[in-house]
Amino acid sequence: MVMRRTRADVGGPTITELADLLNTTVRALRYYEQAQILRPDRDGANTRRYGPKARDRAELIVALRGVGVPLSDIKTMTQGGGKLDQDAVTALLQAQVALAETQLSTLHRLLEASREGLFR
Repeated sequence: MVMRRTRADVGGPTITELADLLNTTVRALRYYEQAQILRPDRDGANTRRYGPKARDRAELIVALRGVGVPLSDIKTMTQGGGKLDQDAVTALLQAQVALAETQLSTLHRLLEASREGLFR
């Protein structure tokens, strides 16, 4: 016999607890839910609860937003049913690394020019 999870069985941190754990805001987590890229469970009191999958997803979203990935790009990684498209994740991360490398190269050139006194 397969037991179905009821709302009373749902565990994990609340939205406030998760926001604290991820160093983000409750408002941001609610926004990601509204954008349908984060789907927490609800307990018997209808409180958002973030089980392991939702916590992992929230951590990924917060990390990607933290390095400037647009929400629209994060949405493209989500397939029907909320499953992540691993190929899309990999492609997005590769693109972000390439962008970061370009920005770092530019910063190094600017730093060197500054040291040579070109900005006086």
